Amino acid sequence: IVLINEVDPNNNVIQSYNISSISWNNITKQDSIYSYTTTLPNTKSTLNVQLTFNPLNEHMYVDFAGDVIPILPKSIKYQVELQNYTFSSSLNTMEFVFKSGIIDKGDDCVYDESTTTKKSLDSIRSIQMTLNGETLIGTFSDRIVLDDRPSYNKVNQLTDDQIIKYQLNQESLYVSIATTYFKSSVVVDPNFGVLVSSNPDSNACKKGFASWKIGVIVGCSVIGVGAVAATTMLIKKKRVQAKFDNQMKNMNKSQ
Repeated sequence: IVLINEVDPNNNVIQSYNISSISWNNITKQDSIYSYTTTLPNTKSTLNVQLTFNPLNEHMYVDFAGDVIPILPKSIKYQVELQNYTFSSSLNTMEFVFKSGIIDKGDDCVYDESTTTKKSLDSIRSIQMTLNGETLIGTFSDRIVLDDRPSYNKVNQLTDDQIIKYQLNQESLYVSIATTYFKSSVVVDPNFGVLVSSNPDSNACKKGFASWKIGVIVGCSVIGVGAVAATTMLIKKKRVQAKFDNQMKNMNKSQ
């Protein structure tokens, strides 16, 4: 998560919260499910992030508000909840901004790179980014939970003008999830995973797979996934906890 924005009916940003600069508390209590919480600056609003790691070598399927979402093997499902936020007006909306992309490429050879976006009606359903035979897939539900009630939402890719307006990195891809006014809480549930090509071109680059990693940076206006802004997707189960804690200490480097 990069940002959480409160937006008025004229698309003016009333309040903006930079998630990458927030400190998080680790409240994890069980294996494969990692929980973090924080408070938005100058508010009494609580932002909770739950990460569920699929340790299996097969897909898991999760029902979120009636939308069945596949979780890839060895990948992560995020669930973000914002509680007790006080809107300036009941006409305003909340925007969660995710930064999605391939990171840490450095100076390595890039011989195959592409980005594909799939939509369901007018809402983004998934984003697929490929680099040198490895594919990062982000899936976005068109559902949210507002005040404990399932509701539909719309997922958009930020335009160049919006990226400039929000002062974000213009070389990155950003996705926003907008929610309507809520009194108590809102829950958003995206997930991300990595597929490894079975036939990578080993002769295209000499540095090998270990010289770079695919990652995802999730930035959001209302979502709070900033706790894991630079989570490496190719992880071992036993090392997940340490990696998340380390990433949260260095979030400022992800923007």
